[in-house]
Amino acid sequence: LMPSMWTRQAGGMGLHRALRRIGLGRYHLTRSTPYFTPSGQDTRILYDTTRLRMTSTCSQSVPSCYISLPDGKHKHVAAYARFQDIASGRSFYFVSAHLTPGNDATTDALRGRQAQAMNNGIRAIDREGLPVVFASDVNSGQLSAGVDAPHTALLNAGWYDTQAAATRVNVQYNSVNAY
Repeated sequence: LMPSMWTRQAGGMGLHRALRRIGLGRYHLTRSTPYFTPSGQDTRILYDTTRLRMTSTCSQSVPSCYISLPDGKHKHVAAYARFQDIASGRSFYFVSAHLTPGNDATTDALRGRQAQAMNNGIRAIDREGLPVVFASDVNSGQLSAGVDAPHTALLNAGWYDTQAAATRVNVQYNSVNAY
């Protein structure tokens, strides 16, 4: 989630109030404070506390639990957190990022480097080899000017698009690329 989605700026009601209004008040953000001020890519992760327990120890008072992404214009981060599924007891990492928008080959190449940075960052953090879920708006696709660099970078790093998995559950949140 980006800041404009959860603040009360411009008269908005704020994320928690909006969620409570529709019966989803149990959802929490992994971080309630900004990583950096100002930061257009100040990503957060929203999760259901009845299904997941966040087990990362991320400080709210200093920048923490993020992976730096290359971007020549501003600080750009991918948020991550370690969670435990309450029902099964299994742990996993979740990484969320909103990669640089734009439809030219130079920007697509930058997004590829950003995806590679997400891969390198989470591999350095995940020393136990836990499962990792990437949920990102990569601003790229098969028709992007370039080579769909984020998708290519993640595939080359050994990840796969779950839309292509042999067994899929609750596929209502498919990839835009539909690979």
